[in-house]
Amino acid sequence: MRGSCSTRVIFTGILLVGLVTGCSDQDKPKEKITNRKTTVDTIASKNIEHKTEEQQPQLPKIILIITSKACDCTLERCAEAEKIVNEVVQQLNVGANGRSPLHFEKFDYAKEQDLVAQLAKEYQLRFLPTLLFFDKKGAFKAKLDGSLGKGEIEKKLKELGVE
Repeated sequence: MRGSCSTRVIFTGILLVGLVTGCSDQDKPKEKITNRKTTVDTIASKNIEHKTEEQQPQLPKIILIITSKACDCTLERCAEAEKIVNEVVQQLNVGANGRSPLHFEKFDYAKEQDLVAQLAKEYQLRFLPTLLFFDKKGAFKAKLDGSLGKGEIEKKLKELGVE
């Protein structure tokens, strides 16, 4: 279940306020968004850098977007999504003998509002939590939002060739 209509309206309002604040605040330097090692422009397309001598192939990527400040029902969904995604990623790592078959990133709206607002605009995010899927070339492939189920996540990962 995705939650009540009022929860959706509240989150959409919060997201829009973040978008408007991020877009209209002339006093903030643009460097604020790029202080993070990975900028919004390169989140999907950046080659994954490995600190080994041999060149490794680029990996599919998933990005989990949550919030640590919201109403109880949204916080519960975010905590549950984080738990499920971490479990799926751990299972994949074990199955691949500790070598992750994908790259995983997590962003918290409450801590990184500008970055998440840009992601929200670019990928039409409407609910939290949201999980974004990118292929090996960095192309956006799918989005799951609201209540995330383990089966749904595993299905999307299989579509990306991750098993």
